[in-house]
Amino acid sequence: MPARDASPFALAPAGLRWTMSDAMKRNFPLQAPGKDDARVRDKIRHELNKNVRRAREQPATKGYKGWDFICKVGADEATAEPRALKEVGAAIDAVALTGATNVFVEIIAVPALPSPLPRSALSGGGDIVGQAAAAVD
Repeated sequence: MPARDASPFALAPAGLRWTMSDAMKRNFPLQAPGKDDARVRDKIRHELNKNVRRAREQPATKGYKGWDFICKVGADEATAEPRALKEVGAAIDAVALTGATNVFVEIIAVPALPSPLPRSALSGGGDIVGQAAAAVD
């Protein structure tokens, strides 16, 4: 898998076009008047999950299984560090604990290559599709 901090444009296979709809870059305020800070962070996570769900609903480019996400989180764009998608919520909490008033989040959808068949499905005769399905279960 390519490095998380690589540009998504460098990851693009020949002929694959990228659009700005593939990327989300936003600064979110971590505090709102009259609202608990924890609820504000929940709202940020909800917004991010909504955008990820929308990206996953888009049909994948031919030859790809779906979408992977390159994520960066920090107090601002200059200090944002690469994170796995599952770590974004915890990273937002970590930024809030530093006393920052805003959090910068960048999530870029990139096509995911299909995972190869397990060796057991390729070796030996028989029903390859059935063996692959059994290996996945």
